[in-house]
Amino acid sequence: MGGYACANGDTWSSEFGVLSKRDPVLITTLKKVPKGTNGGISLEGVLASALGGSLVGLGLTLSSFLASGLQPQYLWLRTIPFGALVGLFGSFLDSFLGATLQYSGWDATTKKVVNHPRPNVTHISGADILDNHFVNFLSVTLVTILTGLVAPYFY
Repeated sequence: MGGYACANGDTWSSEFGVLSKRDPVLITTLKKVPKGTNGGISLEGVLASALGGSLVGLGLTLSSFLASGLQPQYLWLRTIPFGALVGLFGSFLDSFLGATLQYSGWDATTKKVVNHPRPNVTHISGADILDNHFVNFLSVTLVTILTGLVAPYFY
């Protein structure tokens, strides 16, 4: 469940976070940054990441019931909130990795956030070490491992 909750939480936070009327803040400094900056977070995005993780927990509850006849009467009390926590944690981890290891800069010519340094680009955050695909891979892998280590204590 960990990897799915992380990926879904991160996706939902990105997709719903950009709908915020306010600019996001950088997870490492809490200073305002332009929308689209790697590592930028918003209240809407944070809530969406928890909701996305919850949906994965709900899916696990329903699939457990359908596949094995396992009575979900109390399973959802732990699985859905656990999914929310994992989605939230995964989204924060992804944002932290993006803010520190993934370049974000403001291109004065196009008036957009870009992911690589070049002329006319002002650095916003992050080193030019990882791209978005590897940040996603790393956060999902780490959250999957951590979820496997933590889940036995949660259930």
